[in-house]
Amino acid sequence: MVTHEIKRRRASSRYVAVCGLTVLFAAGCARMDDTSANFAKAIDKYYSYHPSCIWPENLKFPIQEDASDPKEIKGYDALVHQEMLVRTAGKSMTVAAGPQAPTNSYDLSSKGRSVWTIDQQKPGFGNFCYGYRTVTNIDSFTATTSQTGATTDVVYRYSIRDVSDWAKSDEIKADFPGLQADLSGTQVGRATLTDNALKGWQVTSAPWTHITDSDIYK
Repeated sequence: MVTHEIKRRRASSRYVAVCGLTVLFAAGCARMDDTSANFAKAIDKYYSYHPSCIWPENLKFPIQEDASDPKEIKGYDALVHQEMLVRTAGKSMTVAAGPQAPTNSYDLSSKGRSVWTIDQQKPGFGNFCYGYRTVTNIDSFTATTSQTGATTDVVYRYSIRDVSDWAKSDEIKADFPGLQADLSGTQVGRATLTDNALKGWQVTSAPWTHITDSDIYK
């Protein structure tokens, strides 16, 4: 026979469980505030999974390039000098400017493989990544609605943390303008954030193109 005290305890336990779920649901679906701190946290989290790399698109080695064109090979040669790539002279190849041209073949060295960031979506592809963006200031953001799923465009300042030693080479900086810009001081960036009902603000668009104040404040 169930006593009055046992019934009371069961009722109390059900009440606590229902209230706990209600609070959890409300907290998970609450609209995250439009604050610089929340935006900076979301952008930093995004870039903790998206490091800054020397090429805008991931590459697959070995690669052959026209050895007679300095513009084609200077970036690769800079990486050879840092012992991240190995270079071998290849056979001549047909090019648009003439019937044949000498080639250089470039491949990853053992040192290069140790710092190579693998593309998880494209087997064999990857990049040399040199650090991570970290927000130093939120300059501005566009107005949003009061509903979850709202979006905002954020203009922010960033610097690069955890910079790889090889990226500090003057030759590397000279041959990779994007890296040089990133490491020259605080930069300006732009990102679109969306409020997710369960996860709060998340980056949904973050162009890699380097921009300046004049691009934003025209």
